[in-house]
Amino acid sequence: MPRHISEHNAEEIADLFTAVARDLHRYASRLVQGDRTASDDLVQEAFHAAASDWDDLRGREPGQQRAWLFVVARNKVVSRWKAAARVEVGVEHLEHRARASAPEDTWDKAVCDLTLQCCRKVLDRMLSTRYEVAHLHWYEQWSTREIADLLGIAASTVRVHLKYSRDELAAALGPDLLLTEEPVMPAGKEEAS
Repeated sequence: MPRHISEHNAEEIADLFTAVARDLHRYASRLVQGDRTASDDLVQEAFHAAASDWDDLRGREPGQQRAWLFVVARNKVVSRWKAAARVEVGVEHLEHRARASAPEDTWDKAVCDLTLQCCRKVLDRMLSTRYEVAHLHWYEQWSTREIADLLGIAASTVRVHLKYSRDELAAALGPDLLLTEEPVMPAGKEEAS
């Protein structure tokens, strides 16, 4: 909880809220796939963080304050994704064990479980933007263009992040792991960057 906020600081934060909240809410809504309650919470958490760090944030230019809020919102969503992914791997592991009935199934499922756990560890060590791109593409099944629009980066940058993600996974898991590449678009049909 932020300590008591002075009246002057409260006015400055209220001015920032008036200037940024609408765009931040729109961004937060895209991050949480339109969940109104979750996007409201995300905006509240970002401004709560701003109030907590106001002594550092107040001296920045308005554009830097805005960018700071957007980064806080994105990082909070990424943290939630990572926490959810760790839980999901554990649930998948238990589901695989429960479904395994024959000895050959047990071996295949054990190898699959270990591979998934290794993949999760590699993903958790990735840079936050690369993790976001990999998660949105492979887990959420978003297209390169959708990810680029959400993150405000070029589609070619998304493809580079995906390539490096595949390379990191291949290095950790060995050459036997089949990682599919982005489909190559025919000439003249490239996604706009």
